[in-house]
Formats: sequence, structure tokens, C-alpha cells
Amino acid sequence: MPTTFIEALYMAWVSWPVWTKLEVLLFAITAYIIGIILYRLYLSPLAGFPGPKIAAVTTLYEFYYDAVKGMKLYEHIQALHGIYGPIIRISPHELHIDDPDFYRTLNRKNNLDKCPRYYAIADTLVTTPDHERHYHWRAGVQSYYKSAAERYEPIIYGVVKRFSRGLTDSVNLSSAFRTLTYEIICRVYLVPNPEGLLASDFAAHLNRSFGQFIRIMTLLRLLFGHTIANWIGGAGNVGFKLLALFPKRLHYHVTGWSLENENSIVHLQQKLARLVIDPLISSESLPDDPMCPMLPAIYASDKVPPEAKKRSSLLPDTLGVVLAGTEATANVLDTIMYYLLKDKEKLERLQTELWETLPGNSENVDFQQLKDLPYLHGTKLTASLRLERGSEFRTPRILHEPLCYNGQFVIPAGTSISVTQKTLHDNPKIFEKPSEFQPDRWLDDDKKQAMLGYLVPFGIGQRSCLGMQYVLLNPTSKV
Repeated sequence: MPTTFIEALYMAWVSWPVWTKLEVLLFAITAYIIGIILYRLYLSPLAGFPGPKIAAVTTLYEFYYDAVKGMKLYEHIQALHGIYGPIIRISPHELHIDDPDFYRTLNRKNNLDKCPRYYAIADTLVTTPDHERHYHWRAGVQSYYKSAAERYEPIIYGVVKRFSRGLTDSVNLSSAFRTLTYEIICRVYLVPNPEGLLASDFAAHLNRSFGQFIRIMTLLRLLFGHTIANWIGGAGNVGFKLLALFPKRLHYHVTGWSLENENSIVHLQQKLARLVIDPLISSESLPDDPMCPMLPAIYASDKVPPEAKKRSSLLPDTLGVVLAGTEATANVLDTIMYYLLKDKEKLERLQTELWETLPGNSENVDFQQLKDLPYLHGTKLTASLRLERGSEFRTPRILHEPLCYNGQFVIPAGTSISVTQKTLHDNPKIFEKPSEFQPDRWLDDDKKQAMLGYLVPFGIGQRSCLGMQYVLLNPTSKV
């Protein structure tokens, strides 16, 4: 005879026929799912916030717009704000706010963690969720990034001069820009002589490769959750190999390109490991040269925490820097050239300003002179930093304490809350006719100061982009 309730339940379970067991399991699973749905709709701390009910119930809503529709969640979120107002619930765990002033309020809080569900793909400086850990990690490397733009000006300008001389009358500028920015980031960040990294035409295909990479990382995050995705991302190529197990037809549909392509980011990651990371880790002596690339200097510094020097962090971190340094800067140049070639009057005005500053001689450029040119500066701010589409990704943060919004909503502690930088840049209350290319809007000092507070392509606060000065210098030197 059973002596406890558990034993009695077990004996009853063993005695049931198979079909009865299946019915019980099906009932339990159904009851669990219904319970989760009811909780998220009516009992969750976020239940009172506006938004589509399906988004409140499941993250499959995000999966549909990002993985199935092809990274369309940003556009859909903007449409939802038009329906529900400035604060909406876009997942069971996340709120999104379209409010320029609130963005600054939120990101000036230095104790916010990044949302692990969104960022934890690999253990890197950029993606680490914990704000304390990020603070100490960043403190060890930020001095190298701050001085990089000026310190490496001769290297940058030397590559730009060779690039300019090699241009022909018929050239794909988008591919050419990526070839240029890829070589610069290799020489500035990785190794003095990156010929092995430059051997293929990878950079010319980088835009497609980068799009593939983003979709793969999004798919990993949405399919496997942050814990498994973090392990996959930190394990080097494991995530890519796991995806390769899917049928090739499905894989091509999801990523837009085969992972086996020699220009894929999988091959770049392998090349970085073989030619840069592994030799750096095994090297007995590190360069003591002020012009040595940033990565060896950072690795040799005793200010950088040991965890940042582990291979599992170095490889994804380095890959991220190379991709961002190449693609972000090339996108800036793409955007500038698109609008200038579209509007010949603005192109001629910029050319006149440059010719007056550099009359007949561009061999010895003073970068400080270029930085001070008002129309060039306005062109860069307008095209590269406001109209460029790279800031469409949202930036979820975790609140550690309740936060009152607009006197109407109290956002509970532990909530993931996000704002998208691009919504600020497209706000007509801040930037009149936001879709138009208007460098002149930055020539009025009073208006410029008012707008600069809402121009945040690099983010603000403790989590702002470390490579900001590098990205700002590069378009100036290349235009």
C-alpha cells in the first residue's frame, strides 16, 4: 500500500494505459499554456500597458516581424505607436517608448543593465548585460578609442590617398567604400600589415554578409533564448555550424546567403582567429610602439581586465569591431554620396567650400581644417548621423527601480524598456521635414544646439559607442 500521496500518484500513473497518460500530458500542457496566456494578459505587472494582445502573449510576435518578415519590427513598432500612443508593450517582457525627452532621461541612468534576452549572444564588451561589469571593462579600453582618430590620422589618410588614386570613372562606390573602410579598420585595429586579411574580395560583399550575420544572430536569439544563444555565440563557430544543420533551402531563405560562401562572416571569423587572435595570445613579446594597432596595445595593457583577454571574448569582440568599423563607416559614406549625387546644387556647394579651403592641393590635408568647415560638418551630421539607417535597432535596458512615465504609467522594476534612436531622428517636432537632406539646418548655431541634444546615433551615457570619434573622422577624410 502507498504510504504517501506521491507514491499513490506514481502507482496510479504506472497503472494507466498509454493513451490515458498522453491525454493527461496534453491536458497539463494545455492548462499550462492557457495559464501563461491569462497571466500575461491580465495578471502581469505589464498587463495595463497598451499594445497588441498577441505581443503581450508571446515573443513569436517579434519572431514573425524580424525573422519571417526580414527585420521589419522597427517599421511595425512605429505603426503601433501611431495607434496606441507613446508607450506600448511589444512583448511579454518589454515596453517600447517613442518620446525624445524620455530617451535622454533613461540613458543617463548609469545603473541600467542591457536586456540579456536581446544582447546576450556572446561575451563581449558591447553585449555584456551587467552594467558594473561593463563599466570596469570599458574603463580599461576607452582611452585607446578616444585617442584613436587623431593618433592614426596618418594611417587613415595614407589609405584614403591610395584609394582615391585607384578610383576609375566606372565603379561601384558602395563596394569600394567597404573595401576602403575594411582596410583602414584592419590597419588601425588589428595588425600593421594586414595583407593576409585583405587577400579576398570579402569587403566588397560585406553589406550582404553583414545582413546575413544580423539575421543569423537574431534567429539564434529568437529560437534558442538568451542562455543557449549566449553559449552558442561564445563558442565561436558553433552557432553557425548549428544553423548549417538546417535544410539548405530553409537556411538560404532565412539568411539570404549560404554560410559556405567564401565571403561569409564565418570565414572572416576563422581568418581573424588564425591570423590575429591566436598569434596575439601566443606571442611572448607585445609591441611597445605608439603607432601599433589598437588590439595588441589593449591586450598588453594591465588596465584591461583579464576576462577581456580570454579567447572566448577576444574573438567575438574583434569580429564586432571589424564589422562595425567597416560597415558603419561605409554606410555613412553611402548615405552622403547618395544625397549629394541626387542634389547637384548641394554637391557643388560642398565642392566649392572644399576647394576654397584646399586650393589645388589635397596632398597635405589638415584634418582640423576639415572638421571646422560648416557645410561639410552639416553634410556629415545630416546624412551620416541622422538619415543613415543603422540606428533602427532598439536598445532594451532593465530597470532596477520603478519609473514613472508621463504621470500616467508606473513602469515596474525588472521591466525591459527600449527606445529606438531612429525614432528621434525622424521626429518632425525636432527635425523639420525629417526625411529631407538639409545640411543648411545645421548652420544656425542656436538651432544646431537644440537639435544636437536629440542626435544620438552613437547612444548616450555609459553605453555610448566607443568608436564614435573614429566614425566621425573617417567620413571627413574621405569626402
